[in-house]
Amino acid sequence: MPKQEIEVDTAELLAQMPAEIIVRVDRIFAGKKVLFATRLRVAQELTRQSVVVETRTSSHAQAERVVRETTAALVREFRKAAIGGLESPDDEEGNPLQRRIYTAVSSDQPVQAFMFWGAGDKALMGNHEEKLISATTGLLEAIAGVYSNGAVMGVILADVHVVNNGYGEFLGDHGLELSDSARAYHDQVRERFVRLNDGNQASGVPIEFRVAALSNLYKQNGLTLRNGGPTSEDREAAARHAALLIANAGLYSRANVAPEESALSYVAMRRREQAILAAIPNAVLVAPSVSIGAGDIILPKGMPGVFLGGRAPWFQE
Repeated sequence: MPKQEIEVDTAELLAQMPAEIIVRVDRIFAGKKVLFATRLRVAQELTRQSVVVETRTSSHAQAERVVRETTAALVREFRKAAIGGLESPDDEEGNPLQRRIYTAVSSDQPVQAFMFWGAGDKALMGNHEEKLISATTGLLEAIAGVYSNGAVMGVILADVHVVNNGYGEFLGDHGLELSDSARAYHDQVRERFVRLNDGNQASGVPIEFRVAALSNLYKQNGLTLRNGGPTSEDREAAARHAALLIANAGLYSRANVAPEESALSYVAMRRREQAILAAIPNAVLVAPSVSIGAGDIILPKGMPGVFLGGRAPWFQE
């Protein structure tokens, strides 16, 4: 084929390229004399690169859509479980519950949650404990049904709370000893979650419980077990919720002090613990009872709390 005919055919192929590709080619060879074949090869390479970018962009957009849809579904499950209230006020970065779940899903990690488990007079678990376990596992199973990476639930055995309530004693600033009944109760709780883990692992359910003593978390975060005394902010927080706090202290504290003093000690303790909770990455608090005062007393800024309703089982016979 004569050279002139080849150039004509090449020019026709180049003319069929998308307009934005031709513009880019013209910019590359501005003021230069080059063969149509050279311009065509450059145009074809630019087209190939454009297709790759569009494919990547499309794949990223699709993946992002899946992450957002999964996040929305998981948030709905937490909201459904929050019979006793949801503590997750919007902040300057958006909604904390949605943000923490999105972070887990977008990084392909399990959803992180944790709960406190106290103790009182009784030594044995019973129906009340099983109801709380059922509500908790129901939430986690709903999460696993939506999200294949499932969830990790930290179970914090709140031995510091227990002793502060009078069911044991502090041994200086760095040690404690639970009452016989409280120690036996926590041992049984720990064993119950070990059995749940064994069952989940055997059946392939992506749910894991991780049990830890609160006193160990105090030590890891450089806190003494005993309060150094309430701050003015502690007193203000206690005053805002005085009726509920004093009533609970009267019902459950065995610390041999006035309910008002016990209530204030509880607030000071929980507010100190916010430093521990803030160090738990990307987690959601799950708790029995209701959300009254949680944002003021328990939760550090930006940490959401889901409250399942009912009462703490360790105070129910």
